[in-house]
Amino acid sequence: MDTNTFKSAYSEFRNGANEFYKHWAQESFHYSDGVKACADAGCHWLLDVAATELPAVLKDKDEMLGCLHVSVQDSSAKLYMTGGADKVLWERSVPYTDMPDGEWMFYVADELYRRAMILPSEY
Repeated sequence: MDTNTFKSAYSEFRNGANEFYKHWAQESFHYSDGVKACADAGCHWLLDVAATELPAVLKDKDEMLGCLHVSVQDSSAKLYMTGGADKVLWERSVPYTDMPDGEWMFYVADELYRRAMILPSEY
């Protein structure tokens, strides 16, 4: 993981997303250019988890927008998604990651024909 590149991509000021990419395993799951820049720094595994597990969570819980929280400490992560009223919809532990320590958040929106993952600065 290139920590400086990740942090720079995550915190870069953006005025919306310029482009969306389809996930290789879940064609209806898209992610923004900002999320792609973060993943390219070394955390494509996060896209794989989000693409394969989160679409069903939004659909099953009848939510249109969720916040994916990634809490990293000492090379392990806790992932959880919140919906309306900050209700926890989904949780997962990751025993090892090289993502930098900290609290990271991504939006995942259900746009009927696709699920889209974006950075807060792209909202």
